[in-house]
Amino acid sequence: MSKIVSILLFFIASSALAAEKCDYKVQFDDTIPANVSSIKLGKAKSYTKFEVKPDYFETTIQDCAFKNNKYYILSSSITHPANTLAQSILVVSIFDKSGSLNEHKFINKKWTCEIDDGFYKKNNKLEVLYSCADKSENLKYNKYAVEVK
Repeated sequence: MSKIVSILLFFIASSALAAEKCDYKVQFDDTIPANVSSIKLGKAKSYTKFEVKPDYFETTIQDCAFKNNKYYILSSSITHPANTLAQSILVVSIFDKSGSLNEHKFINKKWTCEIDDGFYKKNNKLEVLYSCADKSENLKYNKYAVEVK
């Protein structure tokens, strides 16, 4: 009897963990050419294409996390294929526990930004550390940190 209870508890615990798991992959598509990102949230059986806006040249997922019954997807999007014209936009996309998109939060502080590191927890808060430049031709980057809510 105790073995049956143990097995049931194992399946309940693993199904609860599966609901909190997020996964992503980024693949280069040379027909575009660009990076194409896909996500799989919770108990989803397959990956789905992830875009912040369809008119952006590409969106690359940088990290994902689960906190407070929400999935957070950290991504960077490039608005134009030519580097001299491209603006790199950092976005946190928030999905509810069922996998429905709630909102996209744009976190850029300047013209073009890049992720220094993915999500990290600091004092039980989810944060992102990134760097930004004022203009596309400016090579001076300033560092920023933002709490994700």
